Amino acid sequence: MELVRNLPASDAAPDLARSAVDLAVGHDVHPETADQVRDLTGELLAESAPRVDSETMELRVRADAGSVRVEVAWTGEPPGSGDDPNDGPHTAVIDRLSDRWGSSTDGARHRLWAERSVPGPVH
Repeated sequence: MELVRNLPASDAAPDLARSAVDLAVGHDVHPETADQVRDLTGELLAESAPRVDSETMELRVRADAGSVRVEVAWTGEPPGSGDDPNDGPHTAVIDRLSDRWGSSTDGARHRLWAERSVPGPVH
């Protein structure tokens, strides 16, 4: 399942993102895993928000049988600081909560994404 939401580029974004994560992940994963995906989403948003030049950010949450991918896209400054696009204030937490993560830029459009494996379904 993939969900796409436009979120305000404000402090309200992480709370609004929680419902998108809950819908995408559903009740098919362990509650602790769902909490970690919510935390990961909040960190991605916190890393991205200061760089946004528009009023919104795009959040994509894609869940399948073995993994969850969370992606934040925006127009504005690229991710990271200095010469390393993957070196921002929240990247240590993103690294700890994810299995893989990175960033990409296409013109003025930037993306910060993270993936994590999820254990089998909860029954």
